[in-house]
Amino acid sequence: MMDIKVSRNYLIAFCGLSLLFLMMTFISQYNPIKMALMLALVVLIRKVPSNLSIKARVIFILIFMYGVYGIYLGFFYQNPHPFLFVTIYCIYPFFFALFSLFLTKTEYFIKIVQVIFFAHLFIVFYDLVYAWGVLVGVDIPNIYTVEIPFSIYSDSSRMNFVNLNTLTFTTPVLFLLLLAKYEIGISRIIQSIVLFATFFLLIISGRRSVMLMMFVLPFIPFVFSGFFSKKVKTALIRSTFIFLGILCIVFFKIKSDNPELIDGYSEVFMNAFDSGKEPIKFAQKEMLTQKFIEKPIFGQGSGAMFFEPAPGRMIFADQFELSYHYKLASTGIIGFILIVGTYLWVFFYGLYISRKNNDMIFLSFLIGYFFMLIADATNPVLASFDLIWPIYLCLARINYWEISKRAIQYNVVNI
Repeated sequence: MMDIKVSRNYLIAFCGLSLLFLMMTFISQYNPIKMALMLALVVLIRKVPSNLSIKARVIFILIFMYGVYGIYLGFFYQNPHPFLFVTIYCIYPFFFALFSLFLTKTEYFIKIVQVIFFAHLFIVFYDLVYAWGVLVGVDIPNIYTVEIPFSIYSDSSRMNFVNLNTLTFTTPVLFLLLLAKYEIGISRIIQSIVLFATFFLLIISGRRSVMLMMFVLPFIPFVFSGFFSKKVKTALIRSTFIFLGILCIVFFKIKSDNPELIDGYSEVFMNAFDSGKEPIKFAQKEMLTQKFIEKPIFGQGSGAMFFEPAPGRMIFADQFELSYHYKLASTGIIGFILIVGTYLWVFFYGLYISRKNNDMIFLSFLIGYFFMLIADATNPVLASFDLIWPIYLCLARINYWEISKRAIQYNVVNI
């Protein structure tokens, strides 16, 4: 009987980690395989353990309530697509809740970090090889569904692989764990090489959200150094200074040899704040703000068709890049407070838990999650099955500590 249970646990781990790898590396691809893995997990899990903390249950329920709220408004206003986000907010949370119940040991989270590393390595290696192929004229197979994956201009470049959204989360996680010398079972030399390659990829990608992350991330250890023991704090600060020093040397070397590259990528970043250079998002902002003003309390409902005016694309659509503006327009102040308040609670309560328990691995998850929240402002990454898992990974870690606390209290009572 014990052997059967162990075998089943190995199968659950294999299916779960395989699903995670596919979600990270192949966004919106191989969906039949992902659904098969999800079904296998549900069948293997069978009996749900009763170790979901009250706080975690409340968060899952609030996310579900937000989905139901948007659907109800969509039906009430007779919107064409009221069930637009039913999977994201009503179905997938139950699946992630079911799977997170089994993350009851730190070793399990380390296994997840290892999968994160190898998925991150795969993305960085493939994207850089593809960019190299474009640069030198070598035909590298395009394994993604992007028509123009990489473009080179006179003083900058642009990469359109969706997998870069995954790096928004994984880069901070791996960066902080490396600086803190947290043992994940992978050589630190290899980790360092991968991260320097990552920073190079983030620059040539021309994607503003990941470029911003690259400039902000080296200062994160200073902000959160007080969270940890003196030993960890010393390791963080020393490693960060070394990393910043190497980055500065590389920066000034490029600046002296190819100043047009620095100017070109700087202009790409600054164009985000210029309505003339980014007309679509500024047009969306004006339109969604107006729709919010029309129904500020309850919103227009899920699946409402909004018209994107000139200088935008001049089309009707039910999804837009400006995620937070869209939430305000579609679910009003009530829905916005409900879902964004839930996201922020996970972040701030997670910070409290990580500081209280000197949990470096959880802090790394939270910083990655923080950058995902920033990216979600201009690219709805948290409205995709393949990208919402960081929320539930952080929630699973909260549940881990809540369950641990309950177990300690129970043991104390019974001594």
